[in-house]
Amino acid sequence: MHHRRRPSSPHATTRSRTGLLALLCIAQLMVILDISAVNVALPDMAKDLDIDVVQVGLDQTKADIELSEFVAERRLRKTYN
Repeated sequence: MHHRRRPSSPHATTRSRTGLLALLCIAQLMVILDISAVNVALPDMAKDLDIDVVQVGLDQTKADIELSEFVAERRLRKTYN
């Protein structure tokens, strides 16, 4: 079992929390940009694949959820193993 060291000062805690918040904000921005780019391309993708736009959107949502689960699982394994 691994124990995390506590920061030596409250300033270090604030700095690490600020860094974590910045990292999470950047990650969320990347997800939004990815989803926006795909949503713009959906009509052309559906036309080229000769399928319904709704089906392409559902497939993209499914892929986004699976990617999020994969990333979360890796992070949890690194943290708790």
